[in-house]
Amino acid sequence: MTTAYRAAITSREKSKKQKKAAKSRSLPTIAQRYMELRRLRERISEVESRLYAR
Repeated sequence: MTTAYRAAITSREKSKKQKKAAKSRSLPTIAQRYMELRRLRERISEVESRLYAR
C-alpha cells in the first residue's frame, strides 16, 4: 500500500510558472540610446565652452 502511494507522488508533475507578460512600452534600441548619449555629451560640451569663454 505504501508503494502505490509513493508512486503517485513521484509521478505528479510540478506546476509550471506562467511567463511574465511583455511590457507594453518598447525599450529603446542600442542605437537610440547611443544617439541620445551623443546628444547629451554635445550639449555638455556647449555649456562648458560657454562657461570657460567668460
